[in-house]
Amino acid sequence: MACRGKSKQAGSSQRLKKDRISELPDPLIRHTLSHLSTKEAVSTSLLSTRWRTQWLWVPNLELSSTNFQDLDAFVKFGESFFDSSRLSCIHKLKLALDGNFKEDDVASYLTSWIDAATKRKLQHLHVHCPEFHYSSTMPLSLYTCETLVTLKLSEVSLQDPGSVSVTLPCLKTMHLKNLWYPVETRSLSLLVLSWKS
Repeated sequence: MACRGKSKQAGSSQRLKKDRISELPDPLIRHTLSHLSTKEAVSTSLLSTRWRTQWLWVPNLELSSTNFQDLDAFVKFGESFFDSSRLSCIHKLKLALDGNFKEDDVASYLTSWIDAATKRKLQHLHVHCPEFHYSSTMPLSLYTCETLVTLKLSEVSLQDPGSVSVTLPCLKTMHLKNLWYPVETRSLSLLVLSWKS
């Protein structure tokens, strides 16, 4: 009887040691991570070498400058997510810049990251830049993002679209607050018209 009890214990401990989560296919792991905050999804990279880059393929990103000690860390994190070799879609992007960096240093990164997201079937964009409103200019590609469903812009600058035809066929919700745009520009009116049509 004692031997049989020991073998049962050994069998159950082997089952406990088996890592069933790591056996899941990558798409299922990424789908699961998409329900976590970006911070939580990134922290799963410590679980195993297989999980190290899984967060890079999650289609949601919440990036706030307050979570980083310096500009280099902030840019490195953002660049790794928006790396051109990533082919996945970005469904939801939330960017918040709260003034712990110099204005000129951040502006170009913000514009290029949003531009990269609009080319990856972006559906929901929320940008808030209270300290960087003059230099945080939205890229022209925002005016032609055919997959965009929700647009929330707060304290950013809009470019004059010039000859670019504003087409946002899927846009359902738009929140615009404290925007800056060049004098005599048509950017705001075209955004509103494209949303209403």
